[in-house]
Amino acid sequence: MACCSAPVHGLPDSLFGPEVHYNETTGLMNGSIRIAVDDDDLLGEGGFAEVRPASLPGAEAIVAKMIDKGDENHHLVIEEARVCLQLRHPNIVACFGAAQTSGYAVLFFERIEGCTLAQWAYNYKSLYKYNPLEEDIQPLMWQIFQALHYLQTKCLVHADLYENNVMIAEKNKAILIDFGWVKTFNPEKPGMERKSDYAYPPEMVDKQLGIDHKCDIFLCASMFYEVLFNKGPFGVVVGVNVPDQLNIVRAGMCEEPWTVFVGPERSSQPLRDLLHRCLAYDANDRPCAADALRFAWFDSGNWTKLVPKLREYKSYTPLNHPSQLERTVVENLSCAWGLPKDHVIDNILS
Repeated sequence: MACCSAPVHGLPDSLFGPEVHYNETTGLMNGSIRIAVDDDDLLGEGGFAEVRPASLPGAEAIVAKMIDKGDENHHLVIEEARVCLQLRHPNIVACFGAAQTSGYAVLFFERIEGCTLAQWAYNYKSLYKYNPLEEDIQPLMWQIFQALHYLQTKCLVHADLYENNVMIAEKNKAILIDFGWVKTFNPEKPGMERKSDYAYPPEMVDKQLGIDHKCDIFLCASMFYEVLFNKGPFGVVVGVNVPDQLNIVRAGMCEEPWTVFVGPERSSQPLRDLLHRCLAYDANDRPCAADALRFAWFDSGNWTKLVPKLREYKSYTPLNHPSQLERTVVENLSCAWGLPKDHVIDNILS
C-alpha cells in the first residue's frame, strides 16, 4: 500500500484519536494492531480505500478499512466515521473503532464470512442454471429494507447501494456495508449530483430535485431487479448523459417484470407492484422502507415475523491509543448488546 503523497489535513481527534505510527512493510500499527499487507490478502478496494484483514489481542476476525487522507475526500471520511461508529443493527456491518496515521484514516469492522450479493447471485445461477427465485430473494430484500428503515430513523442515506455493498453471510443473512457516501438528509433535501453506472434515482443526477431516504429505496429495488432478471430495470445506462438519464427513468422500466421469468416461472403480481412503486421517477411516489415492508410480496413466509431487534448504543468514546481498542470494543459492546464481556468476542468477532 502506498501512502497518499498529496498534502492532507489531520482528522478530528474526537473520532480518530491522535496520529499513530504505522509500518507499511510489516502492517504493524503502534505495536498492537496488525493489518495484512500482501496483495493476496486484499478483501476489497474502492476509489480511495482498501479493506484488509486485521488482528489485535483477543480479536482476530476483524477487518481494517484503510482510507487515503487526501484533501478531496476529507469530509467523506469524517462523515463515514461519525456514522459508522454509531450504527448498531443486525443487518448493518458493525464498526468497532477508528485510528489515523500520517497517510490513512482507519476504520475497524467486524469481518463477515460470506460473499457479496453479486457473487451470491453468480453462484446461484452457476448451480441452478437460472436466476434466483422470488422466494430466495424475499428474505434478503426484506432484511435490507429493515436496515434502510433503521437508517431512515436516523435521517441517513446510504447512497451507494448495489450488489457489491451487500454481504450475504451464513443462513442467508444480508448485511449492508460500505458507508463511504453516507449522507444526512433534512427537510431542505439538498441534492447530490452523483452519477452512478448501476442505477439512476433522478434526484441523484439532478441536484434541483433534492434527495432524501427514498433514493435508497430506488437503489434497493434496482439492485434486486438485476439479481432477479439479470438486467437493469432501465437497460444499459453506462455513459448516458444527465438529461437522457432522467428521460430513461421517467419512461419507466424498459421491460415490465411480468414479462420476465424468475427462475422457471413468471414474476408474481405482488413483486410487480413492489418494483413499480419503488422505481417510481418521483421520490414522493415511492414508499418509505417501513411501507415497503408492508407490501403483499412480503406476506408469505414465517421469516417476516422475525423482526430483528435493534442494537442500542452509547456515544462513541475515541481511543487515546490503539492498544485500547480491544478493551474499548469489549466494554462498549458488552454494554450496548447486553452480553457478558467474555461472550462478546466469541459472539461478535468469531
